[in-house]
Amino acid sequence: MQYQWVLFDADETLFYFDSKGGLKSLLARYGHDMTEQCFSDFQAINLKLWDQYHLGQIDMLALQQGRFAHFGRQFGVEPTTLNSQFQDAMVDNCPPMVGAHELLHSLKGRAKLGIISNGFKAMQPGRLAKAGWHEIFDLVVTSEEAGIAKPDPAIFHYSFEKMGGQPQKALMVGDNPHADVAGGAGVGLDTCWFNRHGKARPDGITPTFEVSALSDLQALLA
Repeated sequence: MQYQWVLFDADETLFYFDSKGGLKSLLARYGHDMTEQCFSDFQAINLKLWDQYHLGQIDMLALQQGRFAHFGRQFGVEPTTLNSQFQDAMVDNCPPMVGAHELLHSLKGRAKLGIISNGFKAMQPGRLAKAGWHEIFDLVVTSEEAGIAKPDPAIFHYSFEKMGGQPQKALMVGDNPHADVAGGAGVGLDTCWFNRHGKARPDGITPTFEVSALSDLQALLA
């Protein structure tokens, strides 16, 4: 194995992220059905806020409050409470990505494994346990915990401190060419772009590897 550490993004890399299913479960809790328009309106706000968060324009609390402000007024519930309930619902709406089990078990014992996610800290233990991965990872870091999001170098350096120092050879794997690939490369990591939808490579993005399936990465690291 050429790498001491293999670091993964979480959402849409190791886990599918079915936000529609999560929102449907949340609304059902309050006796409301979810329409396509309802989900579309939520996503328009949600994705805009996530973009602002990744750019460092807002913090995690503003993201939590902003994306559930409308439903908070409608239900008479604090937006942060709705956000926590949504995270709980998402544990059941984040199945492992195809090939993730096989990849992780092929790497365990050959390299240390970590997660660096721009997601919420509270979500991770439940879905890792549900996937049977609670003993797989040597490191789990979220931007909520670190106080800064990928691609900012600070979240990687925060992770390196927890890893006992920056490893000589480490690989960052993720689906976001900016947060994961550019972010990882910016701190000297090799990178793998998990491009399962066959998107065009953005200008200035040069991953060490590019794969469309996790099984392809497993073969590369065999």
